[in-house]
Order: sequence, then structure tokens, then C-alpha cells
Amino acid sequence: MEKYKNKTTIFTLLMVAVIFLIAGIMIFKRTQTIKKYMLPAFNSTKSEILISSQVDKANQKQEDAFIDFGESAVELEDGEKNWDDFDIKSIWVKKLKHKGEYFIEFVAKSNVSSLFKPSFKTSVKMTIKDPDIRKSSKFTVHYYDSDFSKVNDSYDDSDDE
Repeated sequence: MEKYKNKTTIFTLLMVAVIFLIAGIMIFKRTQTIKKYMLPAFNSTKSEILISSQVDKANQKQEDAFIDFGESAVELEDGEKNWDDFDIKSIWVKKLKHKGEYFIEFVAKSNVSSLFKPSFKTSVKMTIKDPDIRKSSKFTVHYYDSDFSKVNDSYDDSDDE
């Protein structure tokens, strides 16, 4: 009888260990999935470069989210654009010292077939409210400078003549 008690105890311990192992794996996978949809260093108070030609601390989904935030800032400041008419040639992102604050710089080049295909550089400092890129997050623009503005200004000036 004592022999069966030991086997039952060992079997019970093994089953509990297997359950904990499976639960741990599931929690780890869920955490990794959630992490890939969160903006990098969102809560950090350390200033660091996240994306550049030499640094890549973001996955493709996060990089695409930064491009979307930059494009949204352009549309907020300079009106809607058909982003299908542009290719993003480069992006540079720096996490700034405050929670959710980033400096994004990107270059968009026109892909509309013509002889002249201009590039438009945009720089924007913004605070993003929610780190989850699966949601539509609000943001506040603190600094904005774009070649799109210069093109809009030149069109506005020509209208005055």
C-alpha cells in the first residue's frame, strides 16, 4: 500500500509540474505577442535612438506604427495626403525623456510617374497617449517641420498673385 501512495504522490507532483510548465509557456508566448504590439521604451525616461540606419530596436510592426504616426502628423498639419503615392525612404526615431514622447524623422519620396520625383523630409516631436499599436492612439504634436508645408506655402503664395 505504501508503494502505491508514493507512486500516486510522484504522479500528482509530475502532473502539477506539467500544468505549471504549460501555463508558464502560454504566459510567456502571450507576453511576447503583446510586447510586439507595444511601442518600444514607452514608459522609459531614458533618451535613446530606437530606429536609424545603424540602430534597429523596433520590430516591423512598431516601425510601421511610427511611420503611421508621422503620416498622421503630416495630415494634421498640412492636410490629407494619398500615401499610396509615396514610398518611405528612411525613418529615424528617438525616444525622448518623457513617457510616450518620441522624435520621428522620415523621408517620403513621390512614386507618381513623372520626370521629377521629389522627396519630402518631415520631423515631428510628439507625445503618444497609448503604447498599444493595435489601437488608434491619440497624440499631441509639440514640434513639426516638413517639406510638405513648404510646398503648401508655395501654392498659397502663388494663389495671392
